[in-house]
Amino acid sequence: MKRRKLALFLLLVLAASPSIAAAEGVVSKDQFTAAYEDADNAVTKNRITNSFLTLGATIGIPAGLNAHASFYLWRFVLRGSGMFFHKDLLGAQADAGFSFLNGPRLRHSVSFVGGYTKRNPLLTLNANAAETVRSASYIGATYDLFIDGFFLQTGLGYPLSGELSSPLLIFQVGYLFYFPQ
Repeated sequence: MKRRKLALFLLLVLAASPSIAAAEGVVSKDQFTAAYEDADNAVTKNRITNSFLTLGATIGIPAGLNAHASFYLWRFVLRGSGMFFHKDLLGAQADAGFSFLNGPRLRHSVSFVGGYTKRNPLLTLNANAAETVRSASYIGATYDLFIDGFFLQTGLGYPLSGELSSPLLIFQVGYLFYFPQ
């Protein structure tokens, strides 16, 4: 564990200024590469316990700008996202998925989602604004990509109720901070 923390510390220091550190002879490029590989190997050895929590923000369905939380446990993922801005602009989505590629810094997964979205596309203050509010409950399937904090989710949803009648494009992109166990 100490070796992994040291490797991650060296990685952070060198990511900030690798050319300065190498020029001053503090850490050579080979040592930097070894520290990076040691961190990868430590995670790879513990794939069964390779679980972590992510917290961050995403842009997309269900509410436009969403607070996002995920929990990855081995190959399974539980995720929730959403936000409440106003009575005419809100949304929530819950996901349950399976990671089919589970690397040290990379997760590819598929998820089944269910959610609710309610939004006024114009957000005007006129008297007819209530007529433009669109809401829908939906279920669907998505592909999720998580690489070193970058998160991308895309898929299709089927509206269960509300004003939408055609399939719904489910899309989220954002940055998530991850906290390993």
